[in-house]
Amino acid sequence: MKKILFSLFSLLSTSLYATQTFGGYIHYTNLTNNTYEIAVHLFQDLNSPASQREEIEINYGDNSSVDTILKITERRLNNSPFNIVESIYITRHTYNASGIFTITVEEQNRPANIINLPSSLTAPIFLKTSLEVSPNPTFVNNSISINANAIVYSQANKIFKFNLSAFDEDCDFLTYRLVKPRGANGLEISNYNFPMGSSIDLINGEFIWDNTSAELGFHQFSIEITECREDEFIATTTVDFMIYNLSSNDTASFINTQNLNRDESGKISYIISPGDSLELQINYQSTDNYSIRLIDGTDRASYDQNGNFKFVSKSEDNRCAPYLFIFEADTRGVVEHETVMIRVIDTNLINCDTLCGFNVLSIENQDKNKAQGLNIYPNPFTNQTTIELPINFRTVDFSLLNNLGQIVQAEISVTDNQIKIYRSSLPEGIYFIRIAGDDKQVYPGKIVAQ
Repeated sequence: MKKILFSLFSLLSTSLYATQTFGGYIHYTNLTNNTYEIAVHLFQDLNSPASQREEIEINYGDNSSVDTILKITERRLNNSPFNIVESIYITRHTYNASGIFTITVEEQNRPANIINLPSSLTAPIFLKTSLEVSPNPTFVNNSISINANAIVYSQANKIFKFNLSAFDEDCDFLTYRLVKPRGANGLEISNYNFPMGSSIDLINGEFIWDNTSAELGFHQFSIEITECREDEFIATTTVDFMIYNLSSNDTASFINTQNLNRDESGKISYIISPGDSLELQINYQSTDNYSIRLIDGTDRASYDQNGNFKFVSKSEDNRCAPYLFIFEADTRGVVEHETVMIRVIDTNLINCDTLCGFNVLSIENQDKNKAQGLNIYPNPFTNQTTIELPINFRTVDFSLLNNLGQIVQAEISVTDNQIKIYRSSLPEGIYFIRIAGDDKQVYPGKIVAQ
């Protein structure tokens, strides 16, 4: 059975899916003053014309002409049923003025026959990240990088847990949400469908997909990762990634994790003081050969073959943003992640009640809308509710998310400093509001449709 399955993988790799780009993201690093090194990461079929391209086009977002950048290196993905490489294109660019710029890349094309993206073969992949060049010389920002592959393989009829393992070298606070992928000219792909049973945690970025009813094959996802510093949003990066849902008879899972400490939303979560250590037991079992590794952005944790995990914090680790440790088990290309979140907080020094409008210790505690700047009435509501904004904004970025972290409404009009939300097709349930004003503050809230 396994040999037949892998022969099928090989056939698919050389036929239907032989010419395309599967996903990617853009990363930048500040070199000096207003000069940045920009790297475009594209996950492509090794045998496709796309992976053989030595250059691609990039737009820096500063009204300069579209530039051509060269491929510097590539990395072959291990343990993959398909021949996938991560092609990395790198350049340097100097911005001549301060401002907020959006770096974009549009690349042809996605694989054919993506389950939740009709006509995917003709849909370009559009990647973007924002960059703030500040007149303040002390303000420096580097974008997020990811430590996981942008194409992974899930086992059908099983709850799939995955984390992009985003890392921010500036220790900024990160939040995550599922968004529609973008195509030609950066427009959202209108006929995209969020796969049923998919969700992402806003705080730790853990993606969960109950794929028991999902079709076999490729499924497209896009995650927007936002960086926050000192309660202000400073940058966003969109990562496109692909999950291939396949049939497998392997039995594999993390074990003994049910005994670990979990917060009220079910995440594995611990709070320790600076200088303290934490030891946990994280084990995995499988009916087939597997490998397991720890993805650690701190370089202060250890994990051995017996499942012993240890993290030793330092005094300078004191911060509101959680440290994430991703355990990645790989069974012949099928990955499964377990995310452990550790906050190193000295409560006498740091107030971590909210950050970027989110309750860090408990995201569910967003009932005090008025105290956070919003006046919402009626709430709960049946047909319509009104949101009163605290000040007059020139521009407003509005998102209404369901309890799966998916955006269900984003286009609104503001009249007399009010936003009206109409029930229309919204099902009963709890919805989270995120309003970003031109004062660089974010105003969260929660409404209940009944």
